[in-house]
Amino acid sequence: MSTEQNKATLKRYYDEILNKGNYSLWGELMDDDYYLESPTARSDKGLEAAKQGYEMRKTFSSDGQFLIDEMIAEGDAVAIRGYLKGTNTGEAPAQGIPTATGKQYNAAFAAVYYFKNGKIAKCWTLHDTLTRYQQLGVTPPSAPAGS
Repeated sequence: MSTEQNKATLKRYYDEILNKGNYSLWGELMDDDYYLESPTARSDKGLEAAKQGYEMRKTFSSDGQFLIDEMIAEGDAVAIRGYLKGTNTGEAPAQGIPTATGKQYNAAFAAVYYFKNGKIAKCWTLHDTLTRYQQLGVTPPSAPAGS
């Protein structure tokens, strides 16, 4: 696939799956062995684990939206930079948010996606969780000892 086709697939993934929740497109856009790697959130291997992760995100913020500012593609990789914004409408105990704050957030993220046979096969992403915690008025969880 061309870099332009990969960018179009990724844009469709963000518009349709992440922002609108149209999960019927998972099989069309995503490789069966899709892997999400995130040092600031959770890591998921396989489509079912990824779907569960996105459902948890919708619980945390039912109106959360990803806004892409920039896409750069080379070979089978597409890098993006953007913002995740929304309102905290639910709890996220694993992230140190025991109850909904009702506050809005707008925090940056960056990600690199890798494609296989025209489908999204892997994502490495990094989110500015500190800014989100500050905007929500919560304290980030402590790092485990020895980390």
